[in-house]
Amino acid sequence: MAAPLLLPLPPEEESEFLRLQENFLDKIDLDFIVWFSEKQQDSVFISELRCVWLGSQFSFDWCCRQPQWLQMSFDCQPTDKNISLELEGLLSGVDSEDELMRVLRLFRQRYMLQIIWRDITRRAVTLETTAALTALADVCVRHAVNFLYPRLCTEFGVPCSESGEPQSLLILGMGKLGAFELNLS
Repeated sequence: MAAPLLLPLPPEEESEFLRLQENFLDKIDLDFIVWFSEKQQDSVFISELRCVWLGSQFSFDWCCRQPQWLQMSFDCQPTDKNISLELEGLLSGVDSEDELMRVLRLFRQRYMLQIIWRDITRRAVTLETTAALTALADVCVRHAVNFLYPRLCTEFGVPCSESGEPQSLLILGMGKLGAFELNLS
């Protein structure tokens, strides 16, 4: 898919973009400033960055907090398998519900940035965006259940059917989740 053209912005948007760049540079470390300075020579990168930062305060804020996510978002080609394996690895050392929630929140924020990047820059069509959001939600729910179920069984006992057979949890995705229509909001 072709990158958006680097068209001149209206003066107020150009000044806002320059202000965002200044704020970003004030918040990142020297190593990343070097990378960012080099990337500013890439017209595709700058064009996409303008679209993303001017179109999403969330994206700008997270790029400032986690500048390496900026690089990952520009270079991203996410797949469901990759995100599931990655989350599994991130959760491998987690031993508390609070830590689980922290890891899930950061994981979600990072992938939301990538999904937003692909959506705003039109690297992804709407169906790809809604499918990616649904896959992200599915992966997070599945891994949260896999983490919490054994702990709940230890604390409250294994749920059993009327005949005494152990039962697992069943989670149904209905509405927009079940129809793979989750949207950015």
